[in-house]
Amino acid sequence: MYQKDISSMVIGGCKLEVVHGLDNKRLYLFGVALEKVLLIRSAPIDTTEKMIDFLKFSDNLYQKEGAPQGKMRLSSLQLNTQGDELMQIQQQHYQIIEAIKMQSRRHCMAHISLPTELLIYHVQPRHQSKFLQTTLLRMQQQFNAEACLTYSTWFCDEIDKVQSTFHLDQSELFTLEAHFDNFRHEVHSLLLNALIDEIENILITQMNLDGIEGQKRVVELDKKLVALREKLQLELKELCIILHNIIWTINIIEEQHPELKKIKRIAMVLHALTASQIGLQGEKLLAWGQSLLLIQMLDIELGVISAVNCATGLQRTNLVFAICLALVESAKKLNADELFAHCMVWGEDDKGVFAQNFKELVWKNYSALHIGSHQDSMKEGAINFELASFLPLTVHVKVQDEIKEVALFKIDAETGKPVDFTEAGKKYLGA
Repeated sequence: MYQKDISSMVIGGCKLEVVHGLDNKRLYLFGVALEKVLLIRSAPIDTTEKMIDFLKFSDNLYQKEGAPQGKMRLSSLQLNTQGDELMQIQQQHYQIIEAIKMQSRRHCMAHISLPTELLIYHVQPRHQSKFLQTTLLRMQQQFNAEACLTYSTWFCDEIDKVQSTFHLDQSELFTLEAHFDNFRHEVHSLLLNALIDEIENILITQMNLDGIEGQKRVVELDKKLVALREKLQLELKELCIILHNIIWTINIIEEQHPELKKIKRIAMVLHALTASQIGLQGEKLLAWGQSLLLIQMLDIELGVISAVNCATGLQRTNLVFAICLALVESAKKLNADELFAHCMVWGEDDKGVFAQNFKELVWKNYSALHIGSHQDSMKEGAINFELASFLPLTVHVKVQDEIKEVALFKIDAETGKPVDFTEAGKKYLGA
């Protein structure tokens, strides 16, 4: 069990609870509560001991700062890549499955893979063939199918709440009720539940295999796992069709029923994420930044505790945590429908007012809240522009008791776009 050093602080209106492991297996638990929206960052949760600590910490934060009604919902956003860091993803997934089974599903958790490279690679990234890129994307999409189903289950709970307010004489709601019933039926079908049970049993078996014979079985079980997840993706396509019908129907009647706007918004976010993760033909394949923002927005709408981690709990996690917190802050200031529209087009309008203000928020959070040192991640190499796109071009920093404006990026004179970090940028990002 980890020793813990707990302290509280307030930064920019955010009430923070900080927990650091003091031994050499740090979990780097760090929680933020902002008006009942809860965020957690950590190192990988790859052992039983770490999972116990993580759940205890989440419970404590939820009871103390959240709105404890019913079962606690958790999302685990893992930034490790599907290639070199696949084993870490599998180990964490195993711990999540074991925890859910041991806790009798008391902690319902969605595990999401969002492969993210360091802000600056240690070395120039290896050339990836089109085949390898496609394979890694398919691995991510198949893995995330289970999380899409978990979010769909939570959406069913929200449907139940709003449907309980309908009256028998509201005939304009009959079509919507039929779509709600169809969605609920699909999510809770025996086929889907059997698929999930089979997937989880294979993963648990794989993690307990060892020796040469065990390695041979891993390959065999991997093939079964791929086939099962492909089946799950096909079932999710049906859910996407029903979500589209729900959205279309609410569009017709929402002037009469403004209480349905939140349900429609959740359906739109869930549809966009699910369609992208299963590669639904004719639908938008979300960019990395759009996926990150929509996942966090969905967590806000569904009252989910958002947890993020990478291989160390430091480098990638620091900046992504700052981005997630910035979205929570933005959600308190902007109309939710407007915020959704901005998330859907992130990266397509870097000079807009929202984008500029959002990047300033990210920098403020990153500067104030990051843990540990990034120095070893700031060597020469290639920039992860998907991650860097959330940073402002210039920032104000204190230099010898004087506030100065410092450029983080070198700008291409012809395109006006960032091409590299300045030396000052590397310094302040790696401090």
